[in-house]
Amino acid sequence: MKRIFIALLLVCLTAFLAHLNAQTTGWNYNATSEKADAKPAEQTYKKLPRNARKQFDGMTFVPAGTFVMNRLEHYITATANDTCLLLGNVPRRVSVDAYFISNHEVSNSEYRAFTSWVTMRTAMDILASHYPERCLPNGHYNEAIPVDWNDSLLNGSLYFADEQRFIYKNMLNTDKLIYNYPDADTGMIGIPIYPDTLCWVDDFRYSYNEPFSRLYFQHPAYDNYPVAGVSWNQAMAYCQWRTDRLNEDILVSKKILRQKSYYFSTQAFLADSANSNYARYLYPSFRLPTEAEWEYAALEVDPKTNKQSVYPWWGSALYNNKGQWLANTGPIFDANGVCFKSYTDDGASLTAPVLSYFPNSKGLFNMAGNMAEWVLDGSQSARNDFGITADDNYSSAFVKVATYLAKQGDYMLDTLNQSDKNQVQIIAGEVLHNAITAERFAPARMVKGGSWCHSAVYMLSGTRCLVNENRQSSWIGFRVAMTNVGAGY
Repeated sequence: MKRIFIALLLVCLTAFLAHLNAQTTGWNYNATSEKADAKPAEQTYKKLPRNARKQFDGMTFVPAGTFVMNRLEHYITATANDTCLLLGNVPRRVSVDAYFISNHEVSNSEYRAFTSWVTMRTAMDILASHYPERCLPNGHYNEAIPVDWNDSLLNGSLYFADEQRFIYKNMLNTDKLIYNYPDADTGMIGIPIYPDTLCWVDDFRYSYNEPFSRLYFQHPAYDNYPVAGVSWNQAMAYCQWRTDRLNEDILVSKKILRQKSYYFSTQAFLADSANSNYARYLYPSFRLPTEAEWEYAALEVDPKTNKQSVYPWWGSALYNNKGQWLANTGPIFDANGVCFKSYTDDGASLTAPVLSYFPNSKGLFNMAGNMAEWVLDGSQSARNDFGITADDNYSSAFVKVATYLAKQGDYMLDTLNQSDKNQVQIIAGEVLHNAITAERFAPARMVKGGSWCHSAVYMLSGTRCLVNENRQSSWIGFRVAMTNVGAGY
């Protein structure tokens, strides 16, 4: 009898505590309904629905931390071939919040999923505008009706005319593939999203790269190679598209959406006030990493001494003690111009698959070499505290630097000794070079990591380059990042 009484007492006490918790926190910890997994403490990335995980493949968690950014072991100089290289990096300690970053550069197959999706959506929009009977009341194409790719309307609107075709019967006019997505500053923007497959020929006019122009993006043999010929704006568009696909998969798995649609967008979904309660299920946007996030992800840090590496690996060599190359780089010459490393010595004449070589301690591949990578930052991150512009010459740049330093109490113009003068000359030359570079490539964005065609100086984690954001190059790719929500992973 006593045991029965104690058992009933425990049941009553448990029910009371559950009721009390529900009153004080708003969450019923014994609930088994859909709302139970939506409490903030449990909205972690490990809870991602199974059918949405493919959009998160390869994303690696990087804990918050602090490090010395833009650190180089010595002054670097620019030759006539280093037109995009920034000089005079000023090391500074920065902190980064926890975030996710992909362990690989976006591949051809991953980006091709984007172009295929936009192709289908473009075809639907064309058909919807000409066949009202195939439209839903909201003006969208009725996706229950299969797209007839032999429709004469598509032949005239989405494909090249017969006399313009080079090889294929139905040759897609890639200029028609426009992805429209919301921008906080300008509203809706439309980006032509097909990569420039001719970049292999344009970048290296005296090399036989025509086969790469025809095959690199489309042939399945290159599926796992990094996408090339993608501008900064196209990379941003891909990030937005991938965000929508991830959130759409989440909402379908939770039966909030009945099925996937070529007309789904995260912003449009949240614009409907009836959906505001579902925002807790959605993930932050995929995006390009900031320069600080990219560099922090690349660095190796000794936990005992807190010493940082200058490459994404320990040591000052591009190969390990077994003679294996640690990155896919360009040729390297000694001071006499003798080549001691060719394009092919590292195992790849041009690009290599995205998971090649050795990952760093964070599990990230090709943080140096293979493809240089776009980051979010623009030319405003380049050092220029002195008011130097591309219109200055060396003499006016020297005066501006000396005047600025004098105001800081470091130097006096009329008492400069030779050592101080040499230092001012170096700073003036570097900042003038950077100002000219920023104007030459405006609107410019930062590129990090070096590529398959670059020399060793570009492999340094602190090295910085500026490239026009519309440039589509055979040596620039990108990887995606995402802000971490909450304290845990």
